Amino acid sequence: MKRSIQSFHVHGFTLVELLITIAIIGILSLMGLSTFMTTQKKGRDFQRKASLAALGKALESYMNDKGVYPPSIHGKILWCGTEALPESDACEWGVPFADPLPEDPDADNPFVYMKALPKDPAGNLNFRYEAVDIGGVNKGYRIYAHLENDQDPDVFTTTVMCGALACNFAVTSETVARPTPIP
Repeated sequence: MKRSIQSFHVHGFTLVELLITIAIIGILSLMGLSTFMTTQKKGRDFQRKASLAALGKALESYMNDKGVYPPSIHGKILWCGTEALPESDACEWGVPFADPLPEDPDADNPFVYMKALPKDPAGNLNFRYEAVDIGGVNKGYRIYAHLENDQDPDVFTTTVMCGALACNFAVTSETVARPTPIP
């Protein structure tokens, strides 16, 4: 009885082919992750700009009612609309921006200029508000933020700090010149 010897051919990938495939997948993953992170930064920057624009409108409304912009202390709005509060009661970011003592004494509720002052979407950065004195009166303001995307056309350099990082974006009243963006 003859035994037949069959040859077995194993079909598969070589180690080199597997390493090349893994390297290609890794490079594509890095490219995708980089694009994703850049998109997240741009999204947070868009939210910062929109938040500061909304705060600017609330400050303009305050100006129309009071004839001045609210004072500032340590980068925050002071008093939230009343001179009755001590300086230590600066408005925290995220709390309502309201007038606790409205012009109309018969009013039951304070006038709310903004439901909540904006907070930075990253959570680890801060906005900064500065009232600008023009002729002895708060007739201007600057609101600063730090944009994560250094390639944004509105980015400028400054020594003003937004938390641990330098602010590089600002919204201002019409009476105050905007910082010049980096060319």
